[in-house]
Amino acid sequence: LIVAAGDDKASPLIDRSIAILQRNAFRPDSGIGPLQALIFLNGRAQRPIDPHWWQAIVQKLGTGAPSQTDINSVIFLFRCQQRGECPDQSQEMLETFVAAASSSGGDPNLVSAYADFAMDRLKDTGLAVRLSRAVVASRPAVAVYRANLVRMLVRAGRIDEAKTELD
Repeated sequence: LIVAAGDDKASPLIDRSIAILQRNAFRPDSGIGPLQALIFLNGRAQRPIDPHWWQAIVQKLGTGAPSQTDINSVIFLFRCQQRGECPDQSQEMLETFVAAASSSGGDPNLVSAYADFAMDRLKDTGLAVRLSRAVVASRPAVAVYRANLVRMLVRAGRIDEAKTELD
């Protein structure tokens, strides 16, 4: 239905999609995917974002280890805001990252996105660098994580540390 609605913000298919997503979002066995889709769909259609959706995301992430789909949904929401396709809701995104990071056991993709969020939205270079260093420490052989750390260090003006990481 979402795909069929396309870019038509007034499409009746959007309302049908929202009804289906709302029905599934609050089931106890549901992950955060339907909630993420509600936020994305409403943001794209320039409709209000129900704060309860964010609260439900944080609550679901706080009740146990998130699935890979949940982690991908968190990252998607941040990237959606970063691209300007979803409204900037930095406080809600911060609460979501904190809940997901604490329950995920330090998933490197999630923590890497959290570092980007800390740098881009929070303007907290210290947190961004710490998070990036933690990802590199957990996966030292993955070049993209080290490249992200170098990028963070350069943006923070810590050129000597960036050179050390490159070496």
